[in-house]
Amino acid sequence: VYFLWICPSHKHFEWFIDVLRDVERKDVTDVLEIHIFITQFFHKFDLRTTML
Repeated sequence: VYFLWICPSHKHFEWFIDVLRDVERKDVTDVLEIHIFITQFFHKFDLRTTML
C-alpha cells in the first residue's frame, strides 16, 4: 500500500503524523510505504522541513 501525501508545508500534516507513526508501527509485514512531499518553503533554510 502506497500512501502519498502532497502538501504545501509541514504544518498541513503535523496533526496527522501521530496516526501515521502508529500505523507504521503496527505494519509488521511492511506492506505500507508512506511518502510525504512538501511543495513550498517559506524560508531558504528551515530545519523543521529539512529533516523530513
